Amino acid sequence: MDYIFSAAKPTARGLSEGADTMYTGDIVIHIDESLGDDRICNLERDLCGEEGVVSACVHDKRRHLMLVDYDPADRSPSEILGAVRRRGLHAEVIGF
Repeated sequence: MDYIFSAAKPTARGLSEGADTMYTGDIVIHIDESLGDDRICNLERDLCGEEGVVSACVHDKRRHLMLVDYDPADRSPSEILGAVRRRGLHAEVIGF
């Protein structure tokens, strides 16, 4: 597996009555800084604490790329990017 996956949380958001699947969106965020393991783990954990973020993981071999799975009913890509930037990082959304 190519992703460090240290942060994920189960959620019932986005489920319609009687449904057993959740509809989510994915974005890829490019982080300009080189981050150590501790800072990556903290960022992944912190983002998962944000409302509407289901999971966040950094690519093992491309440590400047983060895949974020989110509930579009609760959070927009620009809000997630803002959460990354509020942590003092320079970043941009490069795919969704």
